[in-house]
Amino acid sequence: MLFLPRGGHSNGVNATGGVMISSMPPPRLAFCLAVQALRAALGATLLYYGILFLVYTHSVLELLLNALALAFVISIDELVFETLAPSKVWRLVAKASPLMAPSPPRWHSLDLVAVLKLTAALSVIVSTVFAVLHPQVRIMVEARDAICAGDQDFVFTDSGVAGISWAYPGTPDEQSELSRSWSSLRNFPDGLPPHLPQYNDATIAGFSYGGQILESLLQQVGRDYWRENCTGCTNFSPAAGS
Repeated sequence: MLFLPRGGHSNGVNATGGVMISSMPPPRLAFCLAVQALRAALGATLLYYGILFLVYTHSVLELLLNALALAFVISIDELVFETLAPSKVWRLVAKASPLMAPSPPRWHSLDLVAVLKLTAALSVIVSTVFAVLHPQVRIMVEARDAICAGDQDFVFTDSGVAGISWAYPGTPDEQSELSRSWSSLRNFPDGLPPHLPQYNDATIAGFSYGGQILESLLQQVGRDYWRENCTGCTNFSPAAGS
């Protein structure tokens, strides 16, 4: 439309009996440009929010549904025309001659318009990857590591006495071998209290799992505390495992 001559209404008839537009008045050109600007704004909005949807959506099903919805939105104008346009308008559009436009500029047989479109598409993809996708992936990886990373081969119990205690599963021999290197890091990250140096991981080397849990609870809160506050409890010897 931009390349049509300016002037009054000048519509001719082509060889097939269809309409041929040879010039366009300024008011009609302004209306057509306004419609195209509105379409461009809608396309830019769909592009922006579509990129965000693709980045933040984890479900393949949601992506497929979004693709179908986008295809419907893009083709809605053609569907409305095919459904509501009268038959006379159909025949008029079908027989109309295409608008004349100059050939696109070329450089060494390269279509510069096509190169510009390709460059714009690659720029959008690269900027999206580095500005939106990579930060989102980093956040998801950090969330996964916070929830699922580390050694997950352990069991825990809520004793109701001194909170949650955990240990590695396995036979007493396997457990004692693991506890020497890892249990103190998980159950006692701040180290043992200085007034209880005689209680360490070697104390529970041959205990059953239940004995290990009880022993770890006693080590965490201190045996002196239970001697003073547990009525009827008399045996706190670490050798007894109770």
